[in-house]
Amino acid sequence: MQTVPIVEIFDLIANPDRIGPEYRFIALFLIVGVGMLFAAFTLLRFTRDRRSETVVRFRRMGWFLLPFSVIWLGFTFCMSVGEVQSARATREHVQSGNYRTLEGCLE
Repeated sequence: MQTVPIVEIFDLIANPDRIGPEYRFIALFLIVGVGMLFAAFTLLRFTRDRRSETVVRFRRMGWFLLPFSVIWLGFTFCMSVGEVQSARATREHVQSGNYRTLEGCLE
């Protein structure tokens, strides 16, 4: 029978200051939303006075992208606030000693 060494897999309890949301991941979604909003405004602004078939399609794309980017940004903001609050609560629980530890093999 082969012995499995005991390995520390996930332990941020020793460093509660490192418990926090992944700000780079949140920033990525916010940047994408702002980029879509900028693209929508750009499409609508530069196709305002022209009337060809391609321009009409670009305008429709801009009118679709405008509410979609606003919804994207709103959803990202709400999820980001929830993530920050969850990380803050987890950090407070660890600092106050209100947590349980589990040890064993992961299967």
